[in-house]
Amino acid sequence: MILRRLAQSIRQQDWFAVVVETMIVVLGVFLGLQVNNWNTARQAAQEETALLVQMHDAFAADIEDSELSLEFQDEAIEALRYILRTIQTGEEPEDREAFLNALVKTGSAHGYVFEAPIVTVLIASGDLTELSSAELRQSVVDYRNLVIVLQQQSADTRMLLTNLENGAERGLYLNPDVTSGEATFYDFDFAEVSAQREFYQNLLMRTRSSRHMIEEIISLTQTIIDEIEVAQK
Repeated sequence: MILRRLAQSIRQQDWFAVVVETMIVVLGVFLGLQVNNWNTARQAAQEETALLVQMHDAFAADIEDSELSLEFQDEAIEALRYILRTIQTGEEPEDREAFLNALVKTGSAHGYVFEAPIVTVLIASGDLTELSSAELRQSVVDYRNLVIVLQQQSADTRMLLTNLENGAERGLYLNPDVTSGEATFYDFDFAEVSAQREFYQNLLMRTRSSRHMIEEIISLTQTIIDEIEVAQK
């Protein structure tokens, strides 16, 4: 309707009407664009709010998992220290059961590396770029990079443990009738175990390094949670 009137005003050379009606058209287009932009921004804000809630829950759970992994690391480190101290004495351990338990526990800390699963989704889908906080985006990227390094390190340690040539099971006696819930190893040869001192030293250094990285991940995860809470305000 307004366009027909504008065309008619031009034909009649009614320039005042042309100016007024042109301004009405431009204003209408401008307001339409503004409303569209406002709706888009509102929808993006709602989506980010929902995403932040999901991220907060995921990273809070990740801290719990990482702290559990840290406990496994501490147990393995204590076991390795005990083994190396006993080897250093050159004498058979008085408590053979405690020594055997320590030998079994040395490799239990490297089975799992926890990661907030939402990080993989954020990066793969490109939704990470939808976060308005640059600090939060960078923290998530740093977190992902640190987890990748820890995953590789843990994989290397598992390779060390599963390679029989490295001596991980040398001197240990496997229970041939082992079933679910029973001990895998039932005895050890102290002389054979002592000969693998370098292996246990290497494993101790690796476990300490993994523990340090897990502490860094926990610290960074807490930073991410704090930044999410700031973004939610």
